[in-house]
Amino acid sequence: ADRALVDVMTKALPAGSDERVNIIGSDGQALGVSEQGAIVAVDARPFTFASDALAASQSFQADFQRPDGPARAFTKPVNVYGYRYVIAESDSITALEAGSKHIALLMAGVGAVVMLAGVVASAFFLKRMLSPLGALAEATQAVSTGDLGATIRFQERGDEIGVMSRALH
Repeated sequence: ADRALVDVMTKALPAGSDERVNIIGSDGQALGVSEQGAIVAVDARPFTFASDALAASQSFQADFQRPDGPARAFTKPVNVYGYRYVIAESDSITALEAGSKHIALLMAGVGAVVMLAGVVASAFFLKRMLSPLGALAEATQAVSTGDLGATIRFQERGDEIGVMSRALH
């Protein structure tokens, strides 16, 4: 049973992770996982949010001071066999900020790629749309100067360019 609880509390966290999971009881006792992977009693004093989290009816978030520095806890109150506990998953503020910066940079990169793709696609479609207009303008100019033998392209198109090309022919 202890191994299953350790597995739940460590959730296959990578080595060196700043993330911790603790279980805090309504009696003020707290459990954690030691470096050796054993369930151990831990000092409950850093969990200054415990009484508020125990009283909450839903998930609760709080910043607090862990022994390794400032951290943010995400808690979930639970009742087990009539006892009230809080499961507190915490991570260092530094690790959370680094993750946020990484996500922001990733999103900025994706945004830049999407914008560049939009510019390239717009340029492609503009050229595709305006090229026939340029050729039609040249043919119209030639016809207006009396060159009735001018080549008039795009007559086969089913759009407005085709209609105008056929009208010049």
